[in-house]
Amino acid sequence: MKYVHERNTFILHTNKRMDEYHRITGGHNKSIRGSEEFFLYFVSFHLVFFLFFCFSDFDI
Repeated sequence: MKYVHERNTFILHTNKRMDEYHRITGGHNKSIRGSEEFFLYFVSFHLVFFLFFCFSDFDI
């Protein structure tokens, strides 16, 4: 259940951030490539954070 809760929270935050990003950049008026690069950066950054958060429960 803990994993599911964290995943839902993660998705909520992602959607919120993407809404903010679209509002700042004027939505889809920007090039597709630019938003794709931002999305990849955004996902990779949060993936690292999420993995760290998951493994922080264990003594490494």
